[in-house]
Amino acid sequence: MASETRHGEFAAAWDWDLATGRMTWASGLGALFGYRERVTDARWREERIHPEDRERVKLSLERATIVSPGSPWSERYRFRRADGSYVTVAERAYVIQDAAGPFRVLGELSLEAAPLRIARATGGGPKAGE
Repeated sequence: MASETRHGEFAAAWDWDLATGRMTWASGLGALFGYRERVTDARWREERIHPEDRERVKLSLERATIVSPGSPWSERYRFRRADGSYVTVAERAYVIQDAAGPFRVLGELSLEAAPLRIARATGGGPKAGE
């Protein structure tokens, strides 16, 4: 089941432990993008970002964790679904730090609102309440 954000969009939430590199995904990853994985790493996520967007997104998130931890981060880019097709997503994250520096990033990957409405209207995509 995908988690619903305050804006009524559906999202795949994730929790990235910077010390171990482990990313734990909520069930929205399967519901929205067709992946069965629940635990991955940052490289797995990066490999699914469209090649034309990958470097920009990677550098942007690196800057957020190094230069401005504790601040919200967001990007829009194309993400590859399990079937090989790409969909435009909005990703938001928050870098958590302590006295030693950043140690965890919490985020969510959500479908752009317009494609989601189109998918629902044509019988595809998650339904409200799923």
